Amino acid sequence: MPRVPFGLALLAVSLMYLLGLGAAPFLDPSEGFHAVAAQTIRATGDWVTLRVDTVRYFDEPPLLYWLMAFSFSLTGPTEAAARVWPALAAIGVAAVTGRIGMILGGPRVGLLSGLFVAANLGIFVFGRHVGPDLPLILFIVLACAGFIVAYRGGGRWGLALFYASLGLAAL
Repeated sequence: MPRVPFGLALLAVSLMYLLGLGAAPFLDPSEGFHAVAAQTIRATGDWVTLRVDTVRYFDEPPLLYWLMAFSFSLTGPTEAAARVWPALAAIGVAAVTGRIGMILGGPRVGLLSGLFVAANLGIFVFGRHVGPDLPLILFIVLACAGFIVAYRGGGRWGLALFYASLGLAAL
């Protein structure tokens, strides 16, 4: 099976997740809470200690907040800028799952597995919601992919992907 269906599927999934990200206001109080933490990073310049207004916030890993603060510095504090990173993580989860399916079962299995993950309601909802869940899932799936590649004889880069992904999952 050629790469064209996989590329078209990735384009369709990307459009599904990215279009209209900022069309709705924050629907859940936690979305605004996460966005305020990222906005506080941008306002104070303190990228080490997460804060919500002036209260220290150590409950979540900082990677998502760093990424949101970066996107806020580019576009301003908008709903779309806050939601883009979980959406990209959801697209990444679908793509990596598709790649794992291709490695283990061939192109058809890869395409279907990626589409099934992308169409999953939980992934879709959390992919359009500000929260650290999907970046964590992405790095865990990447670690699984690295392990599979290393186990199947892919050499050191599979192990490097495995360990780097686990490290980023903790961030």
